[in-house]
Amino acid sequence: MIPIIRTGMASASKDMAVISHNIANGATNGFKRSNAQFEDAYPTGLPGNVVPGMGSRDVAPRRSHAPGAIRTTGQVLDMAVLGQGMFVLGPASGEGRASFTRNGSFQIDQQGFITTPIGQPVLSTEGLPIRVPTAVTSEGGTTAELSALSIDASGVVTGNYGLLGTQTLGRLAMARFVNEPGLTALGDTVFGESEASGAARIGAAGEPGFGTIQSGALEMSNADMTTDLTSLIRAQQAFAANSRMLQAAVDIERKLSE
Repeated sequence: MIPIIRTGMASASKDMAVISHNIANGATNGFKRSNAQFEDAYPTGLPGNVVPGMGSRDVAPRRSHAPGAIRTTGQVLDMAVLGQGMFVLGPASGEGRASFTRNGSFQIDQQGFITTPIGQPVLSTEGLPIRVPTAVTSEGGTTAELSALSIDASGVVTGNYGLLGTQTLGRLAMARFVNEPGLTALGDTVFGESEASGAARIGAAGEPGFGTIQSGALEMSNADMTTDLTSLIRAQQAFAANSRMLQAAVDIERKLSE
């Protein structure tokens, strides 16, 4: 009995850990909540059709990639995906595989590249980092500085350089997966592809199967505080109930052994 009760306590503890992680990231842009999953445990190799249960065991949490609410910021480099798709990021070191995110909180680094706060470049449909020059020079030698930057719904990045007019600087790449919950979490709301997720299908905003981009807005966490707090209370009650059962089982064994 005691080993079975211990599995119940372990499952409730795992559930509380997953829910607490969701609550802690309730204000994290682009965060995707997870749900703890459990299955019944049975012994193996026993004869007969009726097999006694051995409690429960947890399996890998399942992540929900449902979109979060959109929050307007007014910052051009804040981008939200409306619909399907994820931004494609290159490695910060310049070597490694691409990764993916729904967190569109981007910035321009010292070299003029659009990057994440931790330095990962945002890739274009050509698979290259998108650079925003602070100034451009025409063939005639006229130099003009960047006066405005805009990103349209299809992900085209355009810079306005005064008398030299506007210049297209690149188009943001987007990725889709057959099984998004199968993506590997890399931290900082960034994900990597895996065998479970399948290979990335690369495209651009507005193309068939891909959503559009809203500049000046961010996708918030898809964690629901009301639901998660209710689930946390339920998990705490389950843990407490198992604790009382464990104490009762220990007391019974102690009395029988006297």
